[in-house]
Amino acid sequence: MSSRWAVALGLAFACARNPGAAGPPSPLRGYDVVVRGRDSLSQALQGAFARAGYTVRDDVRGGGHMAAALVWWKYVDQEGRGTFEAQVADTRLGHVLAVATIPADTLPGDWQARADLLVRALLSPSP
Repeated sequence: MSSRWAVALGLAFACARNPGAAGPPSPLRGYDVVVRGRDSLSQALQGAFARAGYTVRDDVRGGGHMAAALVWWKYVDQEGRGTFEAQVADTRLGHVLAVATIPADTLPGDWQARADLLVRALLSPSP
């Protein structure tokens, strides 16, 4: 009986840790995430990635686990319609792994909610 509990508990943890089984995997699957900076948005993004189950670092380390760095985020105002954009790239090869663009008029007011929205967009596979 105890071995069945152990197997069931192991499966439950595996499913909870990898919610991508129902859909395509995240482009950042298997990566640690590097978010540099001490500003409010950087700190909120570190927390949002950590809550999403990622190991978050504040700098690149040689010889370590695969890492993806948040390369940039910026606010762009094109013809009066602003967008919030971000990009994440592999730290070893430089390949862009994920890009997110969110219309400014849909952004929540506080940093943490903005970071959560941005991280969800970055973790979603692009079509």
